[in-house]
Amino acid sequence: MDKITVTAKTYDEAITKALIGLQTTSDHMVVDIIEKGSAGFFGVIGARSWTIQARVKTEEEEAAEQKAVQEKAAAEKRAAQEKAAAEKKAAQEKAAAEKKAAQEKAAAEKKAAQEKAAAEKKAAQEKAAAEKKAAQEKTAAEKKPQGKSAPDKKKVSSEKPARKAAAEKPEGDAENAKQEGKAEGRRQRDRRRGGKDGDRNGRGRQERANAVAAPAKRREEHVGREVLQPEADEIKAKAADFLTQIFKVMEEEITIDTDFNYQDNELNVMMSGEDMGVLIGKRGQTLDSLQYLVSLVVNKHRDVYIRVKLDTENYRERREQKLKSLARNIAHKVKRTRRPMSLEPMNPYERRIIHSALQRDPYVTTYSEGEDPYRHIIVVLKKDMKRQNRRVRPESDGAAEFDEAFYAEETEAVNASERSEIIEAMIEEASMQEDDLPDAPETADAAEEKE
Repeated sequence: MDKITVTAKTYDEAITKALIGLQTTSDHMVVDIIEKGSAGFFGVIGARSWTIQARVKTEEEEAAEQKAVQEKAAAEKRAAQEKAAAEKKAAQEKAAAEKKAAQEKAAAEKKAAQEKAAAEKKAAQEKAAAEKKAAQEKTAAEKKPQGKSAPDKKKVSSEKPARKAAAEKPEGDAENAKQEGKAEGRRQRDRRRGGKDGDRNGRGRQERANAVAAPAKRREEHVGREVLQPEADEIKAKAADFLTQIFKVMEEEITIDTDFNYQDNELNVMMSGEDMGVLIGKRGQTLDSLQYLVSLVVNKHRDVYIRVKLDTENYRERREQKLKSLARNIAHKVKRTRRPMSLEPMNPYERRIIHSALQRDPYVTTYSEGEDPYRHIIVVLKKDMKRQNRRVRPESDGAAEFDEAFYAEETEAVNASERSEIIEAMIEEASMQEDDLPDAPETADAAEEKE
């Protein structure tokens, strides 16, 4: 009995090579898998080939296989016949049950109709008797002598004191009622007009207070309930196991340290190893992708959202410092040239860092344009931004209304204190009067450029 061993990248390719080597078809070949292959991580790391052993079937094996096929066909035929008989019997029983139910329903309806007819006949007889009795009582009442009844006298006598009391009512009460009617009319007009003539300043303060409180409320809803220590330990173990499996496939020795922040329901994962540049990737793209995958694993089938943060070699802090330095430099160029400047596309986390770094700058402001992954930040002078984003209500005498729409996406996942600071700064700049922008102080870099 000839056997051959074949190795190939895929299972189908290995089967094809075995068929060619044995010069037979797949119906007459027996295959044993020696080693299963794998595509590996990203199609490169950890890839393995398939190894199979194949031989041609003997005549005894083919005869046994044909016999098994025949027995299977016979068994399927018997099962189909039994199923058909059972379905036929069930259909007959169902028809008999439906016929019996229809007969019982008809009998019940006939009985109900008879009882209804009897009840209607009895009600008609009682009505006829009552009408006959009422007619007899009416005839007897008409035969009695007529005269003025005592209740009518009492009614007349009771009407006179009422008219007398109305005539003696003081004139001052009528004047008060008239004033109250006028006041009520004014209140109704104010309500219909939506409070346009009311306290506009008070309404504006309330709207701004609601705008400041909204991020804290969203943050509270985002965090949800408190996570207990056993659940936090389970979350840390799940994240560590998932990362360990990934690093095992990559054949990388990585040390994983996890810590859970109970106040913000945040899982912090710190990784360390020899060559961590592979995990960071270009501008942290690989690290962000791993963070997203861990977040999916941790939050699966969970009623509270857990925020995940992956870091290695203090990359997050170093990247944040670079972005803040970039924001300051761009802001200086905008002040010097008085023209808006666009930054390169960034992810939401990095855009929030730029917004936060420039939110206290008295001369420039920031906003985002475009759709991910090409969404980018534009730095512009506040004087120009106020002209673009101011919306005037006709009934508010030119009072500017704060619009936080262009910050809504960027501040969605920032903590409550940071988002409150951003919205407070925007409210403050929306309420400022337009004034001329003073020249920015000359820095050492600008002086060197002039020289």
